[in-house]
Amino acid sequence: MAKRRPTAPRRHQRSSRPAAIGRASDVKTCFLDLPVEIRNSVYTLALVNDKDPNGYDPEITYTRRWIPEPALLRACRQIRDEALPVFYGANIFQCLSTHNAIQFLRGLTPKKLAALRTVHCTLSSGNLSANYFANLKSQMQNIVGIFRGSSLRYDAIQVAILVAGEDHCRFVLCHELEDYEVRIVGCRDMLVQK
Repeated sequence: MAKRRPTAPRRHQRSSRPAAIGRASDVKTCFLDLPVEIRNSVYTLALVNDKDPNGYDPEITYTRRWIPEPALLRACRQIRDEALPVFYGANIFQCLSTHNAIQFLRGLTPKKLAALRTVHCTLSSGNLSANYFANLKSQMQNIVGIFRGSSLRYDAIQVAILVAGEDHCRFVLCHELEDYEVRIVGCRDMLVQK
């Protein structure tokens, strides 16, 4: 058995640091302790679907009865209250039919409807005709009518249209559809501004 060497008693040395400055591990900081400006920046980075360098369209396409919300919105009530307006206000939600748009909007609470800023209705315009366009205007006015009096902003719903002479769709507000009509351009029916 090996003998232990006796050790000299340790002297307690005082630190030259002030007592108020502790070790980093002693300080506990919670996300909610951060200033609201920093939290809002985090929410924007985490929840907003920005364009990537490849030109991906930043839309969240709605095809089901509900939009799966990010897990961050389920962290706690305060984070949900702060982050919900960022998620619904900064993203573009795309509906592929007026039926999808109605289902999507009906599934939202008044608080979510109030936060919602942009819903794009991208509808097929394969066989554009005067009847089709009149029906489209009627359907969009129906959507606006259903949600009139709710907390949904009147300018939140936009419709994609392809105007004669343009190579890309433009999004217009529902009431702006009245500024367009179907005319024969070349050998095709096209939308033109009145």
